[in-house]
Amino acid sequence: MKIAELEQTGAIRVLLYLKEEKKVKLSKIINDLRGNLSQDALYRAASTLEDLGLMLDEKTEKPVRRFFSITPKGELVVKKLEEIGEILEGE
Repeated sequence: MKIAELEQTGAIRVLLYLKEEKKVKLSKIINDLRGNLSQDALYRAASTLEDLGLMLDEKTEKPVRRFFSITPKGELVVKKLEEIGEILEGE
């Protein structure tokens, strides 16, 4: 079941972050989520999200940079996660 893949440490956190930031450099994600998510966990989460079609991982050659962005499918998943959050908060 694909939901089990989202349970991976950090995957949901990264997805929610990308919803707010749109297209962001890998180094910024590492800095912004430091303390909440290890770099290894971030790489695993990014791989999972990309495999599920929820995130894009774009690489440039010169200078070498990585950018992450949320896909339309990822935005739909975030919307559902936010609805779940509202239910849990009793709104």
